[in-house]
Amino acid sequence: MLAARIVSAHGVPPLLAGIMVPGKLGASNELPNALMAYQLLRVGPMQQIISQRLAVTLGDKSKSGLDLEPTDFVLRKISDEINPQQMDTISRMRETLESAKAKGRDIDEGVKD
Repeated sequence: MLAARIVSAHGVPPLLAGIMVPGKLGASNELPNALMAYQLLRVGPMQQIISQRLAVTLGDKSKSGLDLEPTDFVLRKISDEINPQQMDTISRMRETLESAKAKGRDIDEGVKD
């Protein structure tokens, strides 16, 4: 219970912190949803503030003397590093990723019918 309170205070979805949630909140597709919501609601606004500050300081050639542009400070999203569709497919699979790849399965094709 204490771990859930800590992650809630920091705005982190429990599944991203490795806390298993029973019932529908612990469903197989909930981790990709939690990841996208975390990017949208918590990480994205913080990234926007940081990149704006860097753009007006280091990105201003007259102030910094560096050959940088404001567009050099666009930060990557979580979804740039982790493909949400692949993550959803992996979370719904009934076998391990290694076993599926050994059988020639391409996870980019999504969940099997």
